[in-house]
Amino acid sequence: MKKTIIFALTLLLLMGCRHHRAVSPRLVELDSLIAVAPDSAAALLQAIPDDSLPTAADRAYRALLLTQAKYKADIHAYRLDTINLAVNYYADGHDKDKRTRSLLYKGCVMEELPQLDSAMYCYLEANQYAEHHGQMRLQAYLLFRIAQLYQYSYTEDDKAIEYYRHSLGLYRQTGDSLRVLYCLSELAALYRNSIPDSVVPVALQASRLAQELGDDTYYCVNLETLAGHYLFGDDLRQAKALALTALSNPSVAPATALRCLNTACQAMAQLGEVDSAQAMLARIPVPATAGDSIDWMRSQALVAYAKGDLPTYVRLSGQRSDMADGLLVRSLQQKLIDIEKDSQLHIAEADSKLAQQHSRFIAILAIVLFLLVGIAFAFWQKRKKLEAVTKQNEINKLYLELKEISRRSESLSQQNKELSQENEELQALAKKVQQTESDLSTDKDYADLENERFKEKQLSKSLEYIAGLLHTFIQQSHELKPSEFMEKFRKGFLETPNGGEVDFWYTLRVQADQVHSGAVEKLLAEHPDLNETFIRVLCMSALGFSTEMMATCLQHNSDYIRTLKNRLKKKLDINCSIPEYLKQLGETR
Repeated sequence: MKKTIIFALTLLLLMGCRHHRAVSPRLVELDSLIAVAPDSAAALLQAIPDDSLPTAADRAYRALLLTQAKYKADIHAYRLDTINLAVNYYADGHDKDKRTRSLLYKGCVMEELPQLDSAMYCYLEANQYAEHHGQMRLQAYLLFRIAQLYQYSYTEDDKAIEYYRHSLGLYRQTGDSLRVLYCLSELAALYRNSIPDSVVPVALQASRLAQELGDDTYYCVNLETLAGHYLFGDDLRQAKALALTALSNPSVAPATALRCLNTACQAMAQLGEVDSAQAMLARIPVPATAGDSIDWMRSQALVAYAKGDLPTYVRLSGQRSDMADGLLVRSLQQKLIDIEKDSQLHIAEADSKLAQQHSRFIAILAIVLFLLVGIAFAFWQKRKKLEAVTKQNEINKLYLELKEISRRSESLSQQNKELSQENEELQALAKKVQQTESDLSTDKDYADLENERFKEKQLSKSLEYIAGLLHTFIQQSHELKPSEFMEKFRKGFLETPNGGEVDFWYTLRVQADQVHSGAVEKLLAEHPDLNETFIRVLCMSALGFSTEMMATCLQHNSDYIRTLKNRLKKKLDINCSIPEYLKQLGETR
């Protein structure tokens, strides 16, 4: 069938040449034929004479197709001027697809010459143009070509990985599973040297895809990649199994089979399977390339080491400096393993001792913390007891002071009785001086004297009344605890002899106001911002209480009472004593 198609196309071309008919439709047919039979398409294109192509478009199209067909048919008889004809013609961009393809195959020609920098330039320009115009398939292939150039010509693995990944993404979008397989296989091989942790997942993914597509060749390639990874990862049994699996596949490529033979031989030698390793080494042909020579010499050296042929091993290792270090270390592996085991035992013992010491330290620390907490708690309890004793002493002291006040009040009551007797005598005298007083009634000095006497009488009566209240309260206090007594006295409610209650502080305020002719209430009306403590200090000062007496009644020390009196003077804006100020205020009233 294939030969029939080629014959028919050849006949049509010859007839077209004979009658000078247009060849553009036939060029389109040949373009389709390249994908199926590139060698036949190259022969047919080569047979078209130049004078049968009347237009520049046909000549450029033929030049592009001829270069493409030769490249796909692996015919290396390239001519640079042929592809340049297509590149120059499509440079104006009127046919985007052909422009990209012309740059792509010019890069392929330059790579074969080899002119690698020029090839890279063509690929990059074509990739930029394809990306700009959304030619996803062509762009994916261009990225694959750039990655291969970086991998095999420039040996820049990082760049190659970057372009393979980009190409892989585009091939996945276009659904080209075969090209996805190619990209994954190349990435797995590159990851062995740069990203070892990614080798297994990528290679397994590629091998599964190869099985789905029925591509045994690339399935074996990825098995060999995994085997090599496991060989240098010290999983020798897995490396051996994978290499033997690939070798058992009839579709394995020769280069892949050679690498699998070396991998299996080296794994067997290191596992101590001397006979199997020797049999495998016998199957390995003498390598033709430097890269294969390294693996072959490594296999020979490891088999010699497994047999105990150290001179051969040393000789083969010394021929390759890049092999020598890794291979010579193998002879000391067992000793290193023993040393490592001993060191691990010592480390375990040290860790155990350290753990014991750590536990002891934690226990000691816990005991110390417990003792510190206990000591702190004991100090706190002692402080609380000391504060309670101090408060009790203060209460007892205040209780004694109140008893002293009671005693003084009794003395004052006795003095009041004496004053009442003297008062009676004064009344008798008053009758004698009535006539004289009537004469002096209009005299201002006499009126002041009378006022002073009246105030003294009022003060005497107020003090007598307050002393009586205090005396009664002191007598009742013997039935109360000191703390209850002080609390009741602080609130100011005192029990009267007839069983009722009287507000001591209010009574004190009324008596002070009466003594000073209403000056106290007037002053409080002018200063409504005075608090209860200032009012009590004002009233006690008006009645002539001493600082110590005030301190006892208000349950503060004498210094604090003096401070209160000074602050009260500042609030009232006075420079004289409080009784003098109230006296002046009462007179102005």
